[in-house]
Amino acid sequence: MAFCNCFTSCDTENFMFSKRKKTILRAAIPYLAQISTLTVQILKQIDRIVELEEDIMKLRCELSQVITANNMEEPCHVTGLTLTEKSAIKKSWEIVMENKAQHGVALFKAFFMAHPEYQQYFKAFNKVSLEDLEKSPFLKAHATSVMSAINEVVCNLDEVEILGILLEKIGFSHARREIRRIHFENLAKVVVAYLIQALGSHLTEEGADAWRKALCVMIDIIEKGSTSERWFFLRHPEEKDCFEIEHGFNEKEVKRVECSLDDILRDLEDRNSIDSMLEVLARHHKTRGINRDSFE
Repeated sequence: MAFCNCFTSCDTENFMFSKRKKTILRAAIPYLAQISTLTVQILKQIDRIVELEEDIMKLRCELSQVITANNMEEPCHVTGLTLTEKSAIKKSWEIVMENKAQHGVALFKAFFMAHPEYQQYFKAFNKVSLEDLEKSPFLKAHATSVMSAINEVVCNLDEVEILGILLEKIGFSHARREIRRIHFENLAKVVVAYLIQALGSHLTEEGADAWRKALCVMIDIIEKGSTSERWFFLRHPEEKDCFEIEHGFNEKEVKRVECSLDDILRDLEDRNSIDSMLEVLARHHKTRGINRDSFE
């Protein structure tokens, strides 16, 4: 009897628990539906967030491209060249440098064909005919040297300070040989024409324009170096009175000094020659009251 009572009691408890469970479940059903709806909404929002993140990434990429494009087209404050123009110059020149000696000789031959009067400035081969120029070892050596100098300039298009020094040095070294701006301008025209002919499809019209622009700027800087006689007066303005400017002398008088110094340096091993040159200089300057301090 006790067992039956216990069993009945357990059944009653189970029944009551089941009833409460059903009641709770019935009460929870509306909330479960809301939770399900909210879950769906949350998942949709997550998908939307993912889409927005993708859109943001695309916008960032596009913005980066715009910034890069603007930077590529922003001209250098010294050369006026954009990154795109510099890239075109460097890529085309890399092709030339693959055979610099051959291109160098061909370039000089084209230069002398366009301006035969300029060959006189090159003592080592100024009497060699155009037909024999390609065989001249002196032309090949000089052409290779020039191509290397141009290569150094091209490689430093981004280093404006170094570029300025290199170009002014070229101007200074050519000034004493009476090489003027017009000579460089005519050379620039030949260079562009030669590159167009030699490189063909490897040099676009934009690339050729970049070369024209670059060479024009380079010539401006070279010309600055060719008038470097001004440096002396800029550093020592008090010495300007030693030059009779009002009697027809001008700043180019200093160039003669530089050329005289160059002659002395080239004859360092010839003591007699140096003594003679220095004695002439001493007598010439003594009459004008130039003392030791000015030379120092």
